Amino acid sequence: MSSSVPPPPDGSEPSQPGPQQPEQPQLPQQAAHGAPYGPEGAPPRRRRRGLVVALVVAAVVLVVGGAAGAAAFLKLAPRGAQPDTVLPADTIAMVRLDLDPSAGQKVAAARFLTKLPDVAKTGDDVDLKQSLWKAVASSDEGLAKLDYRKDVEPWLGDRAAVAVLPGGSADKPHVVIALETTDQAKAKAGIAEVAAAGGAKEPLDVTARDDYALVTAKDVTADLTAGLAKGTLASSSTYTADLAALGDTGVASMWVDTPAALKSLGSALPTGAVPASALSKSGRVAASLRFDADYVELAGVTRGGAAPTSTTGAGAGKGLTTLPADTMAAVQLSGLGEAVKANWSAASAQLPAEQLDAVQQQLGVSLPDDLAVLLGSRLTLAMPKQDLQSLGGSDVPTIGLESVTTDPARAETVVTKVTELSGVDNLVSHQVSGDTLYLATTPDYLKALTGTGTLGSSTRFTTAVPDAQKATASAYVDLEALRPILTQDASADAKPLLQSLTAAGFSATIGTDGSGSFSFRVLGG
Repeated sequence: MSSSVPPPPDGSEPSQPGPQQPEQPQLPQQAAHGAPYGPEGAPPRRRRRGLVVALVVAAVVLVVGGAAGAAAFLKLAPRGAQPDTVLPADTIAMVRLDLDPSAGQKVAAARFLTKLPDVAKTGDDVDLKQSLWKAVASSDEGLAKLDYRKDVEPWLGDRAAVAVLPGGSADKPHVVIALETTDQAKAKAGIAEVAAAGGAKEPLDVTARDDYALVTAKDVTADLTAGLAKGTLASSSTYTADLAALGDTGVASMWVDTPAALKSLGSALPTGAVPASALSKSGRVAASLRFDADYVELAGVTRGGAAPTSTTGAGAGKGLTTLPADTMAAVQLSGLGEAVKANWSAASAQLPAEQLDAVQQQLGVSLPDDLAVLLGSRLTLAMPKQDLQSLGGSDVPTIGLESVTTDPARAETVVTKVTELSGVDNLVSHQVSGDTLYLATTPDYLKALTGTGTLGSSTRFTTAVPDAQKATASAYVDLEALRPILTQDASADAKPLLQSLTAAGFSATIGTDGSGSFSFRVLGG
């Protein structure tokens, strides 16, 4: 499949998002359209398998293994409704998979995937849904015994979602699985068979609504029905506004009403998977996995959150853009100094007071003030291109630091004290220029950092790190420069893929009103 496909259209279908996934029900059988039905109880034989895993695996199939199915993916013609049209308006979280996204996404995915190895060798007979099913079924003895062509393909559609409704608890959340179906009658037997094979431990209901089968535990069905009577998620003005801010929802997406999710799920919500700003007691987060001709991106927005107490350093200066052109890796964070001071009481409470006093006396510093000054309003760590594999055990890689701070002279004094007491003062060069303290492990790199670099003029950098000058946090990695390390222990199958990736970048912004955005991109070429 060549990359000379027509440019993508301007429009794109609305899609939807979803949450982190608590344990969800296995699939039972289904009744007449609009009515729930379920088995009297399938015998428990094996541990339950969360079908949310299927959504995650599908994304991997598209992004990594998707190279093998690019032609098949492009052949799909967009049709049908999205899962948010059959989920209640009071849904508090949702994660969605779409193997039939907008035409623009299909063209972009095809263009990107042709840059990955072996796409030109693949035919048009790759079935993405079958690849997904095999990935999921391979980890379950019961599901592995099913025949995809006979037991699954005749009824399974191209879209799916897992949603959480209000009223549940951390131990037993109210979960709904929405599966698009191509034949409701065949889905009745098929879903029941999958549930039995997967070892469902309790009877479940399946409510047929439009072209979807909504799978719930029996004690959740009434809430589902009552919620749908009040409207669908797609009709929620808050939800649709969040999706409008997000843009194209790509091949997978998620949406979470944070306070409602925290109230319902509590400690069961995996907080590490979403930005810190999305975990406040207010606001919402939406994210999507989507394609561009040059990259695959995980993009997201946070909306309606509490305004930050301070945005000092956020978007100030030019961030990574003025680093040297030969930068191999870099990360920039804003507001660390103020964050240290704001959280010092809680952090220092974890250590004995006498231990902290001893550290301050030994280093000749005052905590947290000196640490806050050193970290400043914007901190940047950077590394130029170099042969890391040739470094010996005692060799120090070339790295540098820039700290924009209110008192750079004081920050330099702290560095001098710490490096001298640590015996590494001969390994660190430092200099103050204006409001910035510069440090480097070599004099040459210190000189390069204090000059005006041109990394921001690189197309690869600007593609990987959007809005770098405005970012509250950003990062960049030149994967091409790191190929020797990335591929040295890679398998024969993984090595061509790693060799085809050129860069990765991250950027995040947060505004004074609490809204924000983030982007993580991986470039191929």
